Amino acid sequence: MTEELLRQLEELIGTDEFEYRSEEIMEQLEDEGAGIEITESLLSIMERHPLDDYGMPGAMTHFIERFYPDFLPSLIASVKRRPAAHTVWMLQRCINAA
Repeated sequence: MTEELLRQLEELIGTDEFEYRSEEIMEQLEDEGAGIEITESLLSIMERHPLDDYGMPGAMTHFIERFYPDFLPSLIASVKRRPAAHTVWMLQRCINAA
């Protein structure tokens, strides 16, 4: 089910429904017990859609940031692989918080 929810989330990117539905999908993932292990999948989605708007900060970011500082190696690796506007912004948020 996790993979299906991640697929649905990615299909919504760029649509008018993204903000509302992404919150719903992230809640479903949490209800399934998803944790830090899906942060890399979420960051990969952002890498594949580097210029899209995920919110400020948005449901995906709220989910990922729950695992601060443990998610930082994944975030840094993502930015090195393929910097996306949102992942660079997330990294800057972490730097500012330090």
